[in-house]
Amino acid sequence: MQVLQSQPACNDSFTSSPRIQQEACVSIWLDGLGVDTERLKHGHVNLLLDPLRNGLLLLHLARQLRNAPCSSSSNNPTDVAAARRNIVTALLHLGLFDTKASHSPGACLLQDVELMLQGQPRIVWSLLDRVRQHVSHHQPAPPDPSHRSQQRPQAPVSSSPQSVSCMHPSQQPTSASSPPAQQHQGMHAQRPGSQQGRMPNTFPPSQSIRRVQEQLRQQHQDVQQRASFSARISQSGGDQPHDSHLKRPATSPQGRSRLQTVSVQQASQYRTEHAGLEAWHDSRLQAHGHPALHEPVRHGRLVDASHGRSKGMQPHSHDIHQQDRRDSHQEARRNLARAAVNGHHMLGLGPSQACKEPCSSKKHCQVPSAQFRQALQQGQAGTEGGTRKRRSKPARPGLMEWLQQKGIDLGSSCRMEETFADGILLCHLVQNRWHPQLAGVTWTHPSPAAARHNITQALNALHDVPKMPLTNLWRASDIADATPGAVQALLHDLRHADARSV
Repeated sequence: MQVLQSQPACNDSFTSSPRIQQEACVSIWLDGLGVDTERLKHGHVNLLLDPLRNGLLLLHLARQLRNAPCSSSSNNPTDVAAARRNIVTALLHLGLFDTKASHSPGACLLQDVELMLQGQPRIVWSLLDRVRQHVSHHQPAPPDPSHRSQQRPQAPVSSSPQSVSCMHPSQQPTSASSPPAQQHQGMHAQRPGSQQGRMPNTFPPSQSIRRVQEQLRQQHQDVQQRASFSARISQSGGDQPHDSHLKRPATSPQGRSRLQTVSVQQASQYRTEHAGLEAWHDSRLQAHGHPALHEPVRHGRLVDASHGRSKGMQPHSHDIHQQDRRDSHQEARRNLARAAVNGHHMLGLGPSQACKEPCSSKKHCQVPSAQFRQALQQGQAGTEGGTRKRRSKPARPGLMEWLQQKGIDLGSSCRMEETFADGILLCHLVQNRWHPQLAGVTWTHPSPAAARHNITQALNALHDVPKMPLTNLWRASDIADATPGAVQALLHDLRHADARSV
């Protein structure tokens, strides 16, 4: 299947009707299933992000649509490992997770799960629409009569321009003579005759549909306006060497105009809807010992805390919310403007983003292969250049010798981490020892998407190997980012499995 790209939502074009149709159809479909979408319809579309990221929404759909006896591993939004298990378990029961890497239409792979965990709006709507279409193609069990009143009556697509056809854009009928049931087939291909006897998945035009469409259209316009939020502040005051001019109220008309562009409502919605910003802020707060907070962003304290300037932050968002209500809006604007002086922090671009270039062009973030060999031998999983540090257990004796026996010379590559991040080292080990017929691998300088595909192919192939421990099966994101701890842990698993199978 095609890898879903992780582009920020504020860079999309929201003028096209298929995107708005998709969100309207998903909203109505969830409402018909009894999922509370009232808050969703009141302007905060991405309130679905957290329930989807921890897998609770998907587990709820799996229980209701497939009577799946699956229980959540954890409802803690900071427990990423439990969230992965929740999502994969729900997708397996829904028939949407591809464990064999067969790329069936509508299937999800590991890279999709990682994008879901990041809570990107594009992936949220795409996944929910994929579930909706998959369920409509495979008739579920008869619905509960108690939910009959919540279901919308289905009818053919009206000729009215305001009608919503809940199909994938590529499945729209090409002529008036084509029956809708034959056009609505899968995410990729159309098979004639496979949809006979099924109702078309369409909804008649109604006031509620038009209201949802109008709200979504308005939200998209708001996101586009907020996309230039940091740029306006940076252009007007971002070139200052420090923020001493923000310590007193701005009295000039120009200063008032600049600070008034930063409203509390804009900052809160901007943080929620900008892809990747929420996860980045949460990781920065957790690094300083704080939990993932949401309310402090109302007065700029969350973005200011990412610079290490916040003092006395409490772990309870309710208390901070009450304290913020007593603060002045003027202080809030100063906090937000001070945090926005460095625009890349508002956009969630950490220092590791500069390290995505080819190896030859890496300067400030380059780690020689000798350092990584030492980290494997001594368990010092630190890196230079501002990348994150992780402690890992000391490497077991014989790991380097085992890699050399498998034809891996760590001194021959520019960086061993890069070889692993490309998926080449992992695919080589899998093909050499366990799965000689491993196919679909990009062996030379793959793109980030191809690298994740390589890792997914190798992990799926290892999934079929009997008695393979693979405790790090769902850490494809860390592996693709060349996190030394994840690389070392998976190498230990592979070496242990190889020793047991001899």
